[in-house]
Amino acid sequence: MQAVMAEPQPIVALVQRAQRGDREAFDALVARCGARLEAFIGRRIRPALRGRLDLSALAGDTFARAFESLGTFRGSDDDAWHGWLAGIAKKVVLKEIDLLKRSRTANVEPEIAVAPVSPSRALRREERLDRLSGALAALSTDHRDVIRLCRIDGRSVRETARRMGRSPDAVKMLLWRALRELKARFGDTESLHLPDRPIEPEGGPPDAR
Repeated sequence: MQAVMAEPQPIVALVQRAQRGDREAFDALVARCGARLEAFIGRRIRPALRGRLDLSALAGDTFARAFESLGTFRGSDDDAWHGWLAGIAKKVVLKEIDLLKRSRTANVEPEIAVAPVSPSRALRREERLDRLSGALAALSTDHRDVIRLCRIDGRSVRETARRMGRSPDAVKMLLWRALRELKARFGDTESLHLPDRPIEPEGGPPDAR
C-alpha cells in the first residue's frame, strides 16, 4: 500500500499552537517562514546597505520579537501572519539602519568634539555592561557563542555556522532562541551596539573551529 504523505499544517494553525506554549510549533514557523522573511527584509534594504547588514541576523531578531509579542497576534489566516511578521521586520530593519548610520557618522566625523559623559551617566553605562556580561555568562555555551559571533563580532550566519560546526539553518534557530533568552534575562540590548568596553562573559570568546 502506498504511504499517504501528510499535508503541511497551515501556518496559522502552527501560530495558534505556539500561542498555547508549544515551542516546537514556533520552531516550525521559523523553519517555514525564514526564507520568505529574509527575502522580504532584503527588499526593504537599499543595495548600498545590503553588504553591511546580515539578513539572517535581522530575521532572527524579528522572530525573537515576534515570539515575545505572539499573544498580540489576532489574525485568522496565513496572509495575516505574514503581514504581522513583516510589520515587526520593518521596525527591526529601520532600527538597525539607524544604528548603522549613527556608527558611520561617528567614524567619518572624528574631528567633531564629543560632549563629555557625566559621571552618573558613565556609571549607569558601566552598570549596564556589567549586567549584560552577567546575563551572557548565565546563558548556555551555545547560546553565548552564537550571540557573540553573530551580534557582537558581526559575523555572518554562514561564517558562524562554519565556526560552530552547524548548518546555517541550525544557527538561525539557535540565534533566535539565544536572543529570546537574553532578552528575558536582560531586556532590550539595542542589537548589542554597546560602546566603550568589550563584553567578556565567563569562559571568554568561543574557539574557532
